[in-house]
Amino acid sequence: MLRRNLGYKILALALAIFLWFYVSVQQRQVPIRGALSYATVPVVLRSEGGPAPGYRIAGVTVSPPLATIAGEEQRLRRVHHIDTLTVNLDRATADIHRVMVLVPPDDDVTTISEPLVNVTIKIEPAR
Repeated sequence: MLRRNLGYKILALALAIFLWFYVSVQQRQVPIRGALSYATVPVVLRSEGGPAPGYRIAGVTVSPPLATIAGEEQRLRRVHHIDTLTVNLDRATADIHRVMVLVPPDDDVTTISEPLVNVTIKIEPAR
């Protein structure tokens, strides 16, 4: 019975040993940083371009307007807001509705809340 499917058993044992070593080595390479802290910061819409001639931006709504971020306390003290990806307003003549991704300021800060926000940019004829 031991010799039945011996090739598969040896292969399974070899894979198990390989995975054990791989996981053990990876666990040792994880850097330990300072304690994790959290902060709630406003979401800021990044935009480029502008409405078409004769039109203006009447208002901007970002929902939710705040995001929760996490990182080392020292780093979070320097973060005052979190940006969205850039939305292009070039020659807009009508309202713009987008779902935008939040962009953490660097790799040391993580977005804990939903990484997507709803953005509405109200465009109206200039007066």
